[in-house]
Amino acid sequence: MAQLKTPAQIQTDYLNYLSGLKPALDISKQDSDWWIRGAVVGGVVAGVYADNLLISNDAFPQSARHAALANWLQLLFGPDPVQGNFLPATFSQGFASVTGSPGQTVTINLLTNYPPNGNSYFVQGNTNLDAIAGTGLVPFQSISTGQDQNLLGGAILTFPSPPAGLNATAIVYPGGLVDATDSESNSAASARILTRIRNLLTVGRAIDYQQYAKDADPSVVDAIAVKEVYGPGTVGISLTSGTT
Repeated sequence: MAQLKTPAQIQTDYLNYLSGLKPALDISKQDSDWWIRGAVVGGVVAGVYADNLLISNDAFPQSARHAALANWLQLLFGPDPVQGNFLPATFSQGFASVTGSPGQTVTINLLTNYPPNGNSYFVQGNTNLDAIAGTGLVPFQSISTGQDQNLLGGAILTFPSPPAGLNATAIVYPGGLVDATDSESNSAASARILTRIRNLLTVGRAIDYQQYAKDADPSVVDAIAVKEVYGPGTVGISLTSGTT
C-alpha cells in the first residue's frame, strides 16, 4: 500500500519550496502567515491524496470499500436478489423435543428462551404431542438472525410461561438449531467476487459445480465439490450453510 505524506510533511515541503524562492523569509515562525498557509495546504493536499487512494483501491475487490463491493456483486451476479447483493444474516432452525400431556397441542409462535445467552426461539407450526407418550418433535426458529443463534443438540430451551399441559423445558434435537449466519462481511464478499472473476463458468471443472450449486437456490451459501466420489467420471457436492 502506498505510503502517503502526512499533513506535517507536506507543510514542511511547502515551506522549504517557499524558502528556496524567497530566502529572506523566516519559515520557522509558527505565527507567520506563511506557516499558517503551509498548515492549510498540508491538510488539504493530504486529504486529496487519501481520497484518490481510496478511489483507486475501489477498482480492486480485495481493497474495495463496501459500496464499491456492492457494485461488483451486481456486475458479476446480475439482478439475482441474493447473490447480487451482500448475503443477509439468516435465522437458525431445527427441532426440539417437547413433553407434556398426551395429545396436547404445541401452538405456533409459542416462545422459548435459552437462558445461558438469552436467545429466543418460537414454534414454527402447530404440533400435537403423541397421544400415548406425550412427546413430540416441534419445529423452532430463532427470533433474531446471526451465527450466535445456532445451538447444539441437547441444549435446554425454557418456556417462560408454559401453557397448561406442557412441561417447562424442551431439549434441542441432536441435529441442533442450525443454518444461522451473520451478514456477509466485506472480506467474504471480496473472496466471492474474486472466485467468480478467477473462475469464469465453463463446464466440467470442480469450481463450476460449486457455482452451479450456489446459483441453484438462495439457501445455498457455500458448496464443496469432491471429484470422483462415486467413481470415475462423477462428482459430489457438499452443501454448507457458511457458518463455522
